[in-house]
This record gives sequence, structure tokens and C-alpha cells, in this order.
Amino acid sequence: MKQAFVAAVLMCGLAACCPADVVTPPNSPPPQMVVVQRLDPHKHTIRFVQWEATRAIVTTVRHYQKKEGAEVPENVPVTTKQLTPHEHELAWKSLRVLDAQGKPIENAEAWRRLRPGEVIFLAADPSGVDPVWRKALAHNSIILVPRDRPSSRPAESPAGSPPAAVPGK
Repeated sequence: MKQAFVAAVLMCGLAACCPADVVTPPNSPPPQMVVVQRLDPHKHTIRFVQWEATRAIVTTVRHYQKKEGAEVPENVPVTTKQLTPHEHELAWKSLRVLDAQGKPIENAEAWRRLRPGEVIFLAADPSGVDPVWRKALAHNSIILVPRDRPSSRPAESPAGSPPAAVPGK
């Protein structure tokens, strides 16, 4: 009886200090890194380069597996993706701008911080970027978030409304 009680106490103690390996998945896809190419204050657009998978490449890798005490070679297919850069231009009015904590950045501040060559993040989900992904971003990161549900990929957009102020212009 004592042994069962001690075992039960130990099991409860272990369960309390070692939680189950259940991880809740993020509610949004990860943001993509893009590079700012050009900001056009007259058209009120941002042009950026985004790397996209354009085709799958299947190759084989020789793998050795033990079967009945002997190492037997086996060809295993491996799929990689060819990535190519594509330029996209989005209307400023179709975007919201957030910081790494998910807080909105005012238009004037965003236009001041954005520069050609700057790496920024592009969210696919209008609700923003899940905190799981934001933890991996630098504190000064900029995230562009669509205001509406996007199409399957960014498309050329008509000129949008101007930002509140464009510094230096």
C-alpha cells in the first residue's frame, strides 16, 4: 500500500514539473522577409523584392541502410525548391505597418524608417503576425500587414492614399 502511494506521489510530482510536450501552433503563417527597393511618395507605393519558390527540383541521395546485417545502398529522392526574386509593388493604403511587438506604426514614422535596401517583413494574414513569430524579430523590425484578405500572391495595386507626412519631401 505504501509503495502504491509513494509511486502515485512521485508520478504526480513528475507530471507537475515535466509538462506534456504539447505546443500550440501559431495562428498565422510566418512573415516573409522582403527587401525594400523603392518608396514612391507620389504614387504612394512601396516596391520590394520577395524570393519565391518557382519550381521543385528532385534529386536522389545515396543512403545506406542496414538490412540483415549488411549495409545496403538505397537511392532516396530529395526535393528542393528553386527560389527566384520577384518584384512587387503595393499601394500604401492597402497596408498597415506594425512594429516587432505588433503595435501600429504611424505613417510618417514608417516612411521615415523605411529605406531602399532595408529588410522588412511581409505578413500574409490581415490579423497580423502571431507572437510566436514576432519573438524571432529584432526589436526595430517593421512588418507590413495587408488591410484586407490578400489574393494568392501580391499583385500590382493602384496608387493609394498618401501617408500623413513624407519627411524630406
